[in-house]
Amino acid sequence: MATSPDREALLDLAGDKIAVLDADGIYRYLNASVADMLGFEPAALVGTDAFAHVHPDDEARLRETFVQVVSGDLQLEAPIEYRYRTAEGGWVWLRTRVHPPEETGIDGYVLTSLDITAEVESRHRLETIASVSSDALWMFSAEWDELLFVNDAVEDIFGVSPAALERQPGRFLDVVHPDDRPYVEGAMRRLSKGESTFIDYRLGSADGVTKWVRVPGEPVIENGDVAAVAGFARDVTEEYRRERQLAVMDNLLRHTIRNDMNIVDGTAERIA
Repeated sequence: MATSPDREALLDLAGDKIAVLDADGIYRYLNASVADMLGFEPAALVGTDAFAHVHPDDEARLRETFVQVVSGDLQLEAPIEYRYRTAEGGWVWLRTRVHPPEETGIDGYVLTSLDITAEVESRHRLETIASVSSDALWMFSAEWDELLFVNDAVEDIFGVSPAALERQPGRFLDVVHPDDRPYVEGAMRRLSKGESTFIDYRLGSADGVTKWVRVPGEPVIENGDVAAVAGFARDVTEEYRRERQLAVMDNLLRHTIRNDMNIVDGTAERIA
């Protein structure tokens, strides 16, 4: 006859750090993953203050959040992110969900934590690059109804602030030249369907063009579906201005050379 699996053994196999805190924030249980994630043996932390190893810049926020959860004044629907000290004195970023007793039936507050250090570091690198880039870096939801990321350069190029775009994600279409708007909307639909795009279009009103922008876009695919769309916008107005100047010079040169050749041909005919 098969026996039921040991619950604690199953919890130890979980990749997430699982902990149980009492109402005072004292560790009552931790699974084996804490050793891989933080370097502490579970027994070394049981009975200690769970917030003692939280980064000083995050500790007050976490303590206050936990007090509100215990008092019933706050129901955490989203996970919280913070830094936690390892046994070697370093820091890892954790994303933690808090499950109160009424949700689990356990006498204590169950915390499930995931190590997101690599994700946060990548995010910080992107934010650093974005902060010094003259290009407008952007990411929207696949339906273009939610702004996921944009840097400050969007205001320099489109004249729309990041805050305005966050409130109204389609706001950038208002500054696209009316004749180019269907072209841009078509590219947006192709991106949402999973196609890469590369387009140039004009900003301005029907009365005139203010800028030319070049916008490559890529779909972000997760599990075979388009989870988001991302890309950047670059001001290429000077490039178009130079092309127009070269075209004018080309026409002038062709006209001048044609006139000179006509004079040469006429002179040659008179000589003959």
